[in-house]
This record gives sequence, structure tokens and C-alpha cells, in this order.
Amino acid sequence: MKILISGGGIAGLTLATYLLKQGITATVVEKQKVFKDARGFGVAIWGNGRKILKEIDLDKDLAKKGYAFPYYSGLNNKGKELCHLDMKKFGEKYDETLFINREEFHEILEKGAKKADIRMGSYIKYIDEKEDGVSVTFDDDTQEDYDLIVAADGINSYLREEIFQHRNLKYYGWTSWMFWTEHISQPPQGVVQVLGPSEYFCLYPVGGGKCFGYFASPAKPNTPETREERLAKLHKSFDDLGWKVPRIIDKIKDPDNIFHTDLAKVETKKWVTNRIALTGDAVHAFCPLTGMGCSLAMEDAWVLGEELKAVDFDPQKVSQALKKYEKRRKKSVKTVQSTSQMIWSICGMRTNFARKMTNLLLRVFPGSWKTKLWTYLLERILKQKI
Repeated sequence: MKILISGGGIAGLTLATYLLKQGITATVVEKQKVFKDARGFGVAIWGNGRKILKEIDLDKDLAKKGYAFPYYSGLNNKGKELCHLDMKKFGEKYDETLFINREEFHEILEKGAKKADIRMGSYIKYIDEKEDGVSVTFDDDTQEDYDLIVAADGINSYLREEIFQHRNLKYYGWTSWMFWTEHISQPPQGVVQVLGPSEYFCLYPVGGGKCFGYFASPAKPNTPETREERLAKLHKSFDDLGWKVPRIIDKIKDPDNIFHTDLAKVETKKWVTNRIALTGDAVHAFCPLTGMGCSLAMEDAWVLGEELKAVDFDPQKVSQALKKYEKRRKKSVKTVQSTSQMIWSICGMRTNFARKMTNLLLRVFPGSWKTKLWTYLLERILKQKI
């Protein structure tokens, strides 16, 4: 079976690695000329994602480099703890959740897929799907025919728009800023989230005193922002969060080291055609609060690979495999999306009054109730069968 994967990110490289273990060398096209340009900031790998890494013999590499944070702590803007989750106990049941620099994680996936036909600086220009295959025209106007095309090209997927003639991108009405910092005095060992009147901040440690910071606040999509005004805007929007937030912003010396993006989600009714499949953020991107995006992308890749294997990689049975892939993944992903929306309804308040009422409820509820609530929401995701 001749397979083309569009996108050398997490889903694409996971699938390429799986296929190599089945004796199939897929072609992977990545628009960026070097992988470094395609990388991001920090990622969390939950127990469901680690299951996939174990299947493709890469979990030991993750365990060596990843950081197992011992707790999650939610604070109000006065620094008072609203909720606390012991991640060590959680990890005993579902495997440790590891946080890692995305660049380092990408290197792990590159190691697994190194024998695949990876073409950097290349992308799909046109596709012509036929009954017996797909004809692809690349950016250099060369053409090749494939039995299967896998879209792993992210939230702004060209193939999703090309196949279904719709962008399927919906904005939350929030924007976010991400950055790395290594100079916080007494950095926390666990994840800390500060919930403000209508904004929030998260700090994720990755070990060695290094942390990944994440700001989010309500905003109209595509609101312009210059690098010169970025730091001043962060101070204006987030200084009232208190805790260590103003000092953390002060530690950011170069505005170019801050990545700014609007929060959006992807909702599609169809995941596949007869010979094209969508995976990862190309088909189900959603709010990053749960940190499940990477694990879900790896699950997609593994399930797709398993369904292709079930039909013995027969080019005549591609459509059969894709339909089963879509059926298996849709229910599981829908549960994760709905759970993510529940968490978002707690954290993504748009008004001062709503935030104050939510924080008040979180403060007066017994600690055991709050722990049970967060545990229920996370277990609702991790109990899903792949």
C-alpha cells in the first residue's frame, strides 16, 4: 500500500513510525524546511498517549526526558488555593502524565520515523481522488499516485478545506500567549493555574527550573498586535492576577519569544472519504486546557494504522478501513471534547461576576468534592477505549 502523510507533526510521525513497524514505508511531506520551524512550546503526554508510545517503542525515551508534575493547584487572583489534585495518586492508576518541551518530544518521534520517506519543504498543491487511488500534485508540480492520503496538517488543514470545502474553524473568542522562562524564583513543582476575573494564567514546570507559561483572555479573533506593544499588553491584561504573575512577565526580555494565537476549535461531521483520512488537530482541535491534544493525535494514528493492518494493507480495502477508523475514533473524541467543554465552562469565564461566583463556589465546596470533580472529568477521558 502506497501511503502519503501530509504533515510531519505528532500524528504524522506517529503513524509513519507505526507503519514502519508493519513493513510499510510511508511518504511524509512537511511544509517547513526544517522540523525546528514546525515545533511549538510545551506538551503534556497523558496515560492514553503513553500507551501508544509503548506500542511503538518510544515511551522509554519520553520517560527519560519528560517531567512528572506531582500536583495541579488552582488559585484565585489573591493567591488562595481553590482546588488541588494529587497527580501522583492519579498516575498510579493511569500512568504518570509527563510534561515535555515540544521540540524534545518531536525529536523522539523523529527517531521513530527516521527511516520513512520524509520530504521537508514539500507540500500538496492539488489532489484528485479517484475510485482506485489519489493523484497528488506537489508544490514543485511533480505528480504521484497513492492508495491513501492522511491529513495530519494541523488546525489550519489545507486538505480539510480542499476535501470538504469548508474551513470548519470556530473561534472561542479568546486569545493566548505562550513563552518559556528559566528565571522564576522558587518555581513550583506542580502545575499552577491562576483564575482571574475574566482571564487566566497557567505555569507548567518541566524540570531544572524551566517553566512554560500560558496566558489567555477574551478577545476578538485576529486582533492585530505588534511586538513592541506585546509586553505592555500582558502587564495591562494580567498584572491583576497577582501571585507571581507580574514578576514572571518582567522576566520576559524579548517579545519575539512570545507566541500569540487565537483559541479555536475544529468540528467536522466527516473524518474520511474513500481514500483520504483526517487526523489530529486537522479533524478535532479544541481548547488546550485539558492538554489532551497530543495524546489524541497519537491515538488517531495508532487506530488508523490498526484498521489498515486489519485489512492486510490491501489497497482495494482502504475505504473499509477508513470507515472503521472513523467509527472507532468519533465516539471517544466526542467524549473528550464534551469533557473539555465542561472544564472550559469553569475556567473560561468572560465576566467578573461569573468568575467571582465560580471562585466562591470552588472555595466553599469541601476539598474532597473538588478533587472528586476534577478526577471524574479526567477519568471520563482516560477511561475511553482506544
